Amino acid sequence: MDAATTVGPNAGPTVKLTVNGREVEGPSDGRRLLDWLRDDLGVTSVKAGCEMGHCGACTVLLDRRPVLACTTLTALLPGGSAVSTAEHVADAPTGRRLVEEFVRCGAAQCGFCTPGMLCASSAYLTDPGLAADVRAALAGNVCRCTGYAQIVEAVEAVRAAEAGRARDAGRAAEAEEVPVASMGERGKRC
Repeated sequence: MDAATTVGPNAGPTVKLTVNGREVEGPSDGRRLLDWLRDDLGVTSVKAGCEMGHCGACTVLLDRRPVLACTTLTALLPGGSAVSTAEHVADAPTGRRLVEEFVRCGAAQCGFCTPGMLCASSAYLTDPGLAADVRAALAGNVCRCTGYAQIVEAVEAVRAAEAGRARDAGRAAEAEEVPVASMGERGKRC
């Protein structure tokens, strides 16, 4: 899409953002990001749980960092920021693996917390420096159904699989090494 799509009331200041890969222009009028995403953009995976920033059901990624959409005001969003919801996260390779593992491990029961859990988990997996471990990364997300063991198991399974893929890629790169003509040293192909 070449031009930004204007969404929401046209009166008042606006901010240009990328939401799930699509450029949009929305209100910069003090509305909550939660309301704008759900009401104007129709992104219903962003759940209105406690609406006070305690449950994490509304977790989205703002420039790849987890934020609570119920406490994030559109007026404070920097123009050009990228907002990703569970739909966008699930389209990425890590997100697809998360969804598969959530299903395999029984980590999604009623499903209300799942979009926020997927966003927080994805942020942790793509930037492990955000938290000491998966439990710390998900500490702001409440689940009343699973008891967390299945969710942690699912995220750890993806983390282990991705670590294995990285090791395999490293081994493949080492296998690409070929002898260099001078003094029999080994070098990497350019």
